[in-house]
Amino acid sequence: MNIHITAFKYKIDMCDFTDIDVLLNKLDDHTECLQYAIEMRISTIALQIIDYNRYNLQQINDIVIEIIDNSPIIELLEFFTDDMSDVVNALLSNGVIIPNKTYRDHTSLFMLICNLRHTKMATILLKHGYAYPEHIDDNGDTPLICALRNNLIDVALALVETGCANVMNHNMRNISALHLICKYNHIDLLTYIIDHNLCYNAQRDIYDKYPCDYLYERGHTELSTIMKLYNC
Repeated sequence: MNIHITAFKYKIDMCDFTDIDVLLNKLDDHTECLQYAIEMRISTIALQIIDYNRYNLQQINDIVIEIIDNSPIIELLEFFTDDMSDVVNALLSNGVIIPNKTYRDHTSLFMLICNLRHTKMATILLKHGYAYPEHIDDNGDTPLICALRNNLIDVALALVETGCANVMNHNMRNISALHLICKYNHIDLLTYIIDHNLCYNAQRDIYDKYPCDYLYERGHTELSTIMKLYNC
């Protein structure tokens, strides 16, 4: 192993981040250093290496693809946490591309992040176009339904505002995003949906209820009446 890479890893292990730039200057290839910084979740050093290599995007892209393609799902999700959100944002901002793939139960990476309630990471993936609204898991859940189930309201609103989600799409239990929005009292989001005419012709869910039924149960009689005008 290159003596400078060994020295880099030793300094990371000792949490001694001084003169890291000196070591980087002595290396032509920072692949192993970036992989180690990511593996050890040292976001400040990872960001420094990304900035250092911002004109060598292919090398950085290869590292990310290797992480995504070869990491067990648990290790992969440890990378895509809120603590590493600045690193992922820097990677994507520098043109790195995340492979479009699904995991267990045909769940996308974005949906897995929502299930873990990593709001910052989910927002970053959405901003860079990695929500993939066409992904539907084995339960029929969409990215929007997944965000709502995990109370990521800002993420859900962003999905709707950017046109990345249809609130009327429902899962295998006939539960749509609109059902969940009404059931869990997300009135601001519902108001946006009504104002932009995004709801229409809802179906009854597995509990034989329309979205307006949940609103009525929660005392929102005026909104419930409005929803009936949209057959919801």
